[in-house]
Amino acid sequence: MHSNIKRILWTSITALLLAGEAFGLSFDDVLIDSTIGSGANETMIVIDWETGATSSHAWRLQWDGLLSYADALDALMTNVSGFSWSQTAFVDYVNYDEGSENHVTETGNWLSFWESGDGESWLTTELGVYQQPLVNGGWVGVNANLPEIWPGDAPLVPVPEPSTGILVALSLVGLSARGRLRRGVRHRA
Repeated sequence: MHSNIKRILWTSITALLLAGEAFGLSFDDVLIDSTIGSGANETMIVIDWETGATSSHAWRLQWDGLLSYADALDALMTNVSGFSWSQTAFVDYVNYDEGSENHVTETGNWLSFWESGDGESWLTTELGVYQQPLVNGGWVGVNANLPEIWPGDAPLVPVPEPSTGILVALSLVGLSARGRLRRGVRHRA
């Protein structure tokens, strides 16, 4: 009986983990700083500075019509206190002073821009920020502090740490099963 409980538990956990990986992330899976704008379309904007206690931030942008990546950055600058960006021939910097941390692009013109359909599989974009269109349900991202080799890593999406929740759930299931097994042994004796 004990081995059946273990087998069912591990099969269930494996199925849940594989199902989560197969479908990618939803916008509801992301720790967003805020939702900005309004409209029928939405995209997730992820910016990763790769430094600090909270290195990556995300915003949900809602809009109608057609918008470019630059429009999304402008919307952030207009609606998010402490956010700024600047462009000359290239995007010079993307900065965000959230109060507890000040995220800055440390080397100007050294960023990489990304797009994704699911928040997990990212591709670099060859289009400039004014040419890159936003896609309803899509993801756009920036790596704001690259290492020496372009394009660096895709932006890290800020999500709640699932392992903590899984460990707590497993502990509760384990304690419950252990208690039931002990009660069953006592009753037999």
